[in-house]
Amino acid sequence: MKIYLCLYLCLYFLVGCTKPVASSLISTPGPANDYKLVWQDEFEGNNLDITRWNTGANIRDDATQTANAVSVTNGLLNIITYTENGINYTGFIDTHGKYEPVFGYIEARLRFKNSPGQWSAFWLQSANNKAYDPVDPKKGVEIDMIEHRAVNNNGKDLSNSYVCNIHWNGYTPGLHKTMGSNVLSLPAGESFSDWHTVGLLWDATGYRFYIDNTMVWKTASGLSTSNEFIRLTSEVHNYYWAGVIPATGYGSKGSDANPIMQVDWIRVWQK
Repeated sequence: MKIYLCLYLCLYFLVGCTKPVASSLISTPGPANDYKLVWQDEFEGNNLDITRWNTGANIRDDATQTANAVSVTNGLLNIITYTENGINYTGFIDTHGKYEPVFGYIEARLRFKNSPGQWSAFWLQSANNKAYDPVDPKKGVEIDMIEHRAVNNNGKDLSNSYVCNIHWNGYTPGLHKTMGSNVLSLPAGESFSDWHTVGLLWDATGYRFYIDNTMVWKTASGLSTSNEFIRLTSEVHNYYWAGVIPATGYGSKGSDANPIMQVDWIRVWQK
């Protein structure tokens, strides 16, 4: 019996699964050392918790959002991208209307396998992110903690790189405001096929962005004091910043060709 138990545990961890962790056992990350855990999803069970998350069902650029691209298995959230009958499908979930904090430290443990023409992201958005005269970012900002793509628009490999961005004053050309980190990369030898924590410390002084508890970018520009909802998404846009969609698409649902974003957990700490 002990031998079988050991074999089971070894297999359990080799496939990247994680056991549910009680809140009392969760350690507070360094950037939030004087904060308290106030919200979390450990993605336990076999279904997305619809009391926490909405599932997108829109057409966005070159993909149709569907709940069929979102699953929870073995303690992980999976968002895949796939192609059937010439149509690209992907997953898009958020906490709009269910959880919308102002300030705090927001962190997720995640990994990516993306493909050209497609990308994945962990970000915040506000329903108040619109064009204002005068410009007023306090009303709401898109805050991209991480956007990950396989290649750029010229086909350059960015599989171990990422960007952090903020966008405010809506999205109308000429009115839209933006600031970003430019392309950043993981330390040599590290990969986004492995697990990493991605965090944002957002307070009255600005934004600080973290990978594995190391600050990688900060800015005091475009500071939102509005409620912001959490988004975990994958998108497809041909001939755009993530390159060109493969001629054969992304494989049928459940194939090894499917790009995938996996999230182990997401947590929010506040003072």
